[in-house]
Amino acid sequence: GQADLVGNVWEWTLDFYADPFAQATCTDGADLTSGGIRSIRGGTCFDDASFMAVSYRHNYGQSGHSPLFGVRCARTP
Repeated sequence: GQADLVGNVWEWTLDFYADPFAQATCTDGADLTSGGIRSIRGGTCFDDASFMAVSYRHNYGQSGHSPLFGVRCARTP
């Protein structure tokens, strides 16, 4: 089971950001086309609850950094 997936730090995702969501360029659920701007998800403890909805994502340049950004390591079962 998954727990505590939001509210700690903004998490970088593999997806490049597209608005609206990319439809035709998805590979295994991720948009891997080179867009230069990655999606981040999850929100932080400083954000209100609307940022923590599973459907919410934001964009940030790949060279950006902040103590409020992190990663979640995942593996294929």
